[in-house]
Amino acid sequence: MNDKIHRPQMAGVVACLSRIFNEREYADKCLERQFKAHRQWGARDRRAVAEATYEIVRWWRRLLWLCGKDGSEQKITDAQLWQLLGTWLVLEGKSLPPWPEFTAVSDSLHLRQKGSPPSPAIMHSVPDWLYEMGLQSMGEELWAKSLKALNSPATVYLRTNTLRTSRKELCVNLSAQGIGCEEVVGSDVAVALCERKNIFVTPEFKKGWFELQDLASHRVGKLV
Repeated sequence: MNDKIHRPQMAGVVACLSRIFNEREYADKCLERQFKAHRQWGARDRRAVAEATYEIVRWWRRLLWLCGKDGSEQKITDAQLWQLLGTWLVLEGKSLPPWPEFTAVSDSLHLRQKGSPPSPAIMHSVPDWLYEMGLQSMGEELWAKSLKALNSPATVYLRTNTLRTSRKELCVNLSAQGIGCEEVVGSDVAVALCERKNIFVTPEFKKGWFELQDLASHRVGKLV
């Protein structure tokens, strides 16, 4: 995330989180709505908003605990969402600007540091029942590795439309636009992005050269 913290983008994160957790909307749809409403935001701004939103959703339970909450609230207020955002920024090593929305962050973190540590389920930000089920079915070592994988951002994969181009040509064209990618070994059509970028604005996407598709779905299609 960019070190510079701007209020309009952070307000956009809070708006997305409110719709996700209070209105049960999908995160990608909330972000899409934000970006359409703020077309003046550049790629760096959109990336910062998307990263913050997805990471706070991913670590929601742990962040709630750090803010002194247990998730039982019927509605998360904007003030609480700003506190959660500020807590995540601090954990990411960011220096918070002196905004009134962030005044409760340092106090809540200080109290939690003095108290007892969180349960493993809270630490990994998963429900208690899921943690226990995984522990019993997989064992401590394998479950720990699985939790680490579950809490890591997934690699973005593209499925090449070989009726219109080749994987090599697709990679060359995307790389020329600063979108690093590589062919996936063991697949005839899969391309992995080296980092997340907005690929839907590229001429290659508009020409139908590829679709966004998870690697597991690639393999299912091939098996069928």
